[in-house]
Amino acid sequence: MLFRSSKNFTVTFSEAGGGGGGDVTNTITFSSGYTWFSLSVIASSNTVSDVFSNPVVNTQILSQTANTKYSSNFFGSSWNNQSFSFDNKNMYISFIPSPSTYVLTVTGSTENEASISLVSGWNWISYPSSTSKAVTALITNQEANDQILSQTANTTYTSNFFGSSWNNPSFTFEPNKGYKYYTVNAKTLIISYS
Repeated sequence: MLFRSSKNFTVTFSEAGGGGGGDVTNTITFSSGYTWFSLSVIASSNTVSDVFSNPVVNTQILSQTANTKYSSNFFGSSWNNQSFSFDNKNMYISFIPSPSTYVLTVTGSTENEASISLVSGWNWISYPSSTSKAVTALITNQEANDQILSQTANTTYTSNFFGSSWNNPSFTFEPNKGYKYYTVNAKTLIISYS
């Protein structure tokens, strides 16, 4: 299922040292609705309370294995899963209630290369890089029937009598977007930061 949104999704980076070292500030602006996102940095502090400080009431965050919601009641406001945490190798889905927007600013470090381990089946993955890259340039160990979904596009690696290729070769990985990757067999993706 794709969560589609016609709203804007803005990403900015400011680096003090560049990929593979120094501090990097990663800013993502979310409009109301659902957004598939990921972090390009390894957050200095990765708890939901630190990453999403001062959230909008009823904001929800989902990962492949956990979720949390920011609620308010007579006793105060808080995240209902305080142990929810972020890393730069997984995709997350945020829900920002209408008509709100939210600006997420995360400071942390980067790696020259990120290694993402995939299990057979569906994986919610990040794209921890500062530059966009086509699927044909990024994925080099694909197999027939591997599939990749973004919030707005998809591609499948097909193999037949005429050869093997991605059926949407213009599919592009973009910084801070989230992806669902279906792989036939377990494998490792290597993604360079720049």
